[in-house]
Order: sequence, then C-alpha cells, then structure tokens
Amino acid sequence: MVPAWFFDNPYLKRLLTVNVHQNIEWFNKEGWERLIRAYCVQAQLRLSQDEMGDSGSFRILLERARHLIASGEQSGYQLARLRELLGDKSGVKPKGPKAE
Repeated sequence: MVPAWFFDNPYLKRLLTVNVHQNIEWFNKEGWERLIRAYCVQAQLRLSQDEMGDSGSFRILLERARHLIASGEQSGYQLARLRELLGDKSGVKPKGPKAE
C-alpha cells in the first residue's frame, strides 16, 4: 500500500516526530493522525464534481483513513512495525535513474 521509501522521508519523520529509544524508532500518534487528515483533505480536493456527489467515494476515503489509523495503533507507534503493516506488497520497485 505504501512504498518503503516513503518511511525514509526526513520530512515525514519530522512531522511524525520520530524518535529513537532503545534502538526502536517510535512515532507520535498525533502526528500520524495529522498526516491522515492531510491525506484525506488532498484526496477530497482531487475528487471530480461527479465523485463529490457519490457517497461511495467518501466511504472509500473513510475506510482508508480508518485503516491507516488502525494500522498506527496496531503498530504500537513503532515505525518499523508500521512499515511492515502498510508495506508495498506488489514487489514492484519504483522506476528511476539506473545506477551505473
């Protein structure tokens, strides 16, 4: 669902106030919920006029937000566990410049 590189983003880590205690990266619950709200807002803004009137689109967005919140709770707010829960299971690596 979420590509692995997403969790290495320094801006994300700052937003989630990631800290290390006993060699475990922990993240902030409030920061996680703030990130999910921002995701919901940007998703809502991207909806077309037809989708805005479709309650199914809103339900899908709500389900995704609930899944993300539950994943944060299930991870115990440990970044590595969250990465496992939300990890990209497709096995497809992002395209980019080839290393020579």
